[in-house]
Amino acid sequence: MLTRREFNLLIAGLTVAGGATLLDACQTQKPASTGPKLDTGPAQMTMNWWGSPNRASLTNSAFSLFEQKHSQYGISGSYKTAFGDYWDQMASLIAASQAPDLMQMDVSYIAQYANKGYVLDLTPYAQSQISIKGVDPGLIHQGLVGGKLYGVPIASNTQATFVNMDILSQAGLSSLPKDWTWNGLANFCTQVAKHLPAGVWPMDDAAGSGMLFRVWLLQHGSDMYTPDGRFGASRQQVADWFQFWQDLREAGGLVPMAFLQEGQVVNPGTTLIALNKVLIGFDWSNQLAQYLAFTKENVTLAPVPQGTHPGSYLKASQLLSISATTKYPSQAAQFINFWINDVDAAKILGIDRGLPVTQQSSAAVRPTLTAAQQAEVDFMVAQSRLVTSAMRDPSGSGPAMSGLTQIAIQLAQGKLTVASATDQFIQQANSTLTGQI
Repeated sequence: MLTRREFNLLIAGLTVAGGATLLDACQTQKPASTGPKLDTGPAQMTMNWWGSPNRASLTNSAFSLFEQKHSQYGISGSYKTAFGDYWDQMASLIAASQAPDLMQMDVSYIAQYANKGYVLDLTPYAQSQISIKGVDPGLIHQGLVGGKLYGVPIASNTQATFVNMDILSQAGLSSLPKDWTWNGLANFCTQVAKHLPAGVWPMDDAAGSGMLFRVWLLQHGSDMYTPDGRFGASRQQVADWFQFWQDLREAGGLVPMAFLQEGQVVNPGTTLIALNKVLIGFDWSNQLAQYLAFTKENVTLAPVPQGTHPGSYLKASQLLSISATTKYPSQAAQFINFWINDVDAAKILGIDRGLPVTQQSSAAVRPTLTAAQQAEVDFMVAQSRLVTSAMRDPSGSGPAMSGLTQIAIQLAQGKLTVASATDQFIQQANSTLTGQI
């Protein structure tokens, strides 16, 4: 986790590790604090992102506001609903030399894109044209690769349990068990299955959730990755994870295989939580409002099951990066600054992507929130006192976690045993991760 002192050094243009200069050969360059020259010339920019149609509407409204405040600039973009489809699209655009000027970035892909030279080093812009002084250092940490800033956090979220309280009530209960551990969760699911209506199951199958697996590892004193960017879990830990879900599956505590959705969820409305098919599901906290748009039932947030150590952590839900091939690096940097610091932009964007990363933007958003959105913010605030820190995601972590999803599906289908699923995932993770972080 980046400390406040390290954060200040970053802004000053120094490295946070190793004693080397943050900008190459800075002794022969102008002082880093001057930053690149501000360019206010006309620019027509593009941006790509992933998310729901509602997110697209909010994003386009923010584009319009930016154009109103900066009449010499134009910005437009496109999106993919599914997370996986977005990265496929980005790979195709980059290969065709058609990368957008700005791209929504995830912490699991930032190292890969930085190390391949696809995105700009924003460190000098963060010292001049992008004000990041109000952003939590722990979030800034997640946009660093090799001590340089390649992605600016634009929102934050954390891991959450989603509970359908109406289904819980139908089972004759008013709350989750006090023993909110993984064993307690398993016992609860097997018992509550006997009291649920036909066509409703205790819990979604999250064996393929990289988000939840990492929390579980942190709770067991490990992490998904080592400090040098290699796979960090032991074989026993991976096997224990798969065995937990396999046992729960066989005990009737999970949704049947016929309802297990392959790959990434295309739309929040297709999730089993939104369809009222499960009592419990897991996702990032900023998904609550999106789920509630598709269900009239009372869905609330709860912490993930507890372990021996803290496991939940605050995540930069998305970063904004600038293409290395853009014609408008300064103008794109100005747009990022607008996104994170303009309170009018914050009011438009709301918390669809998560909590705004600056205090002034968060304060501006609060009066505009619905009751469900306020519950999401309250959950984030409460969880922020209990979270731990996590290593940055190394290059190759995105494909590695996609591999976890597919292997978990094959395990649920009976095509793999726990032992073979364990070996296959470890082999795939080790071959995918590059050790660059």
